[in-house]
Amino acid sequence: MWGTIKGSCTVVRDFADICYHSYPLYLKELRDNPGVAGDKEPHTIRLVEVPSCIAIGIMALIVEIPLYTIIAVIKSPYMLFKGWQRLLEDLERSFRRGVAYVIAMVSEFDEYTNDWLYLREGSVIPK
Repeated sequence: MWGTIKGSCTVVRDFADICYHSYPLYLKELRDNPGVAGDKEPHTIRLVEVPSCIAIGIMALIVEIPLYTIIAVIKSPYMLFKGWQRLLEDLERSFRRGVAYVIAMVSEFDEYTNDWLYLREGSVIPK
């Protein structure tokens, strides 16, 4: 368990390093040396292209948002069902293991008390 917590902290630290140190440094280098990206001249956007870019962006939003909503509405009951099914399976397994552990500990205690009382070996409770 400690390894999982330690790994999670490492992931968060690495992400923070990228966000606060590496990415801004990369952007600064790119801004200072525009020829690094393949020795190409920066692409200039002409004013004539701006309305078509805006129109494509609006059309993409008009199409994508309803489609994403439809997909989410259709798949959410299935995902909810599968999630609850997995949770219940995990709970049943852990419940069975917990009961088995309790029975095993009671059996061990029964054998331990038999030894102290000089009774026959074994237990009436199964391991």
